[in-house]
Amino acid sequence: MTAKKHFRIKEKSAARQPLQYRACGLDDVYLVNGFTITESEGDEVISVENIEELHEAIAVKLITSPAKLKPAEFRFLRNNMDLTQAELGERLGVDVQMIGRYERGDNSIPPPVDQLLRFHYVLHLLPKDEREELLEEVVEAAKEHRTMPGAPACFRLSNDEWKRQRLQ
Repeated sequence: MTAKKHFRIKEKSAARQPLQYRACGLDDVYLVNGFTITESEGDEVISVENIEELHEAIAVKLITSPAKLKPAEFRFLRNNMDLTQAELGERLGVDVQMIGRYERGDNSIPPPVDQLLRFHYVLHLLPKDEREELLEEVVEAAKEHRTMPGAPACFRLSNDEWKRQRLQ
């Protein structure tokens, strides 16, 4: 069973291909197929198939593009990761007001913030349990880095998988 998302558009338009898909918040996304247009109460109703996969494909296109992220793209990635502005700000090391400024275009997105958001999206693509474990390790390592010198790395092979092991 495929997930569909329905939305209405007020003005009627001629049947056209491809369809400009503005419901994602971006102006430059077009759908060649994977949607249906029906009429209901005088409005066109557009149904999009597999919308979660579509949004993931859009996000992957954004994070792999060499172009600097635009404010709407920044907001799209945050929303697609299901993060509030405060949560993303905490992850990127900036305050919530700055995230809002980036998304509105009041402040330009600095290259390090642009890259860090892209890397966070790559982490988002991992299964949730793996992502949370990895993020927890990175945060913990950052805290330890502030207070102690580097320690040797120790690894153990278990079930054909290398895992880090802390030295006793």
